Amino acid sequence: MRVRPVTAGQRPLRVTWGEVRDCHRPQDLVFTAEEVLDRTAELGDLLADLATTSAALPARSP
Repeated sequence: MRVRPVTAGQRPLRVTWGEVRDCHRPQDLVFTAEEVLDRTAELGDLLADLATTSAALPARSP
């Protein structure tokens, strides 16, 4: 996979696992600013649960 610069007005965005599964090319997961607003209104903040979810850390090895 190659890293390509993002075109002006387009930004990578957090996506759902379904979108990852259905993606056929990297450009399928790049959105315009207007699309970002629409997606956020529809899906909410996809990382919001990270602020309230925690997991226990494994025990420290001796």
